[in-house]
Amino acid sequence: MEINNWILKKHINNFEIVSENYLPFYKDYLIRKGVIIEEDFSKSQSFVNWNLYAKNYKFFYDFEGCESEITQWLMNSDLFTSKKVSMDFGYNNPIIVINTNYFINNWYDFIVGAQYESTVVSENGKYIMEFLKGYDLKSNFLIKKVF
Repeated sequence: MEINNWILKKHINNFEIVSENYLPFYKDYLIRKGVIIEEDFSKSQSFVNWNLYAKNYKFFYDFEGCESEITQWLMNSDLFTSKKVSMDFGYNNPIIVINTNYFINNWYDFIVGAQYESTVVSENGKYIMEFLKGYDLKSNFLIKKVF
């Protein structure tokens, strides 16, 4: 597969491709991971049906200093207990699997490459994050701890 996404080219040696194009397979991929999805992607800004998750969290993620601050939050979150995560990069781009530590240390790069919209899922499907239009980050686990 030829990679056209410049961020994926930059990180080419640090992920594996599980599907060459996220459409039409992404819905089934998320279901196999156990993600509760929106039935009609065209009517939602989200792939995940957050209304059906008892616990979900949301915060604005694109603020000054976000790269280092959110990296630290992710390092201290439940996501860090997973060895790998998968994520999509949108139309005509692959679904990739990447080492969680590498993703966390380069999360902003990957989100820029995904045009600020992507779903990130742990290898066992237990932990889900979704970067949405408007720079909101939703998750089913606590990332931003409020003191």
